[in-house]
Amino acid sequence: MSAPKLSDGQTAEIARLREERGWSHRRIATRFGVSTGAIQYHCLKLGAVSPRTRANRSRGPMTMVGRDGRLQRRFTEAEDDLLLKLSLANMPLRDIAIEMKRPRTSVRLRLFTLAMREDGQAGIAHPTEAATGLQVAA
Repeated sequence: MSAPKLSDGQTAEIARLREERGWSHRRIATRFGVSTGAIQYHCLKLGAVSPRTRANRSRGPMTMVGRDGRLQRRFTEAEDDLLLKLSLANMPLRDIAIEMKRPRTSVRLRLFTLAMREDGQAGIAHPTEAATGLQVAA
C-alpha cells in the first residue's frame, strides 16, 4: 500500500505551518499522517523554511553511509557550479544526472537546495524556477 498523496491545499498548509508557525517536520508529518521524509521533501521543494532555521554551511565528510547502508556523496562546489551551468543551458535533468553520474532525484533536490540558498529566503512556489528559469519536472 502506498503512502497517501498530499493535495495542493495540503502542501500549501505544510508550507504555512513550517514558515509561519515554525512547526517541526515531525509535528507536520504527524498531523498529515505521512513520513517525516515526505514533509522534508515538500518543504525543500516549496522553499518552506522555519523562522527558527539557521544556515548550516558546514560540509563535514564528503561521503557517508545512509540508513539503508548505501554510500552517499555530498556535492562539491565544483559539482554545484557544473550543475547550475548545465541547468541554465537547458539540459534535461536526466542528461545532467548522467553527465554528473548522480541519480536524477539527487540532481533535482540539489537544484532545490541551491535555489533556496540563492534566493536567500524561502516561500516561493518553485525555488528551482526562480534560480534557473527552468521548470523542474517531478
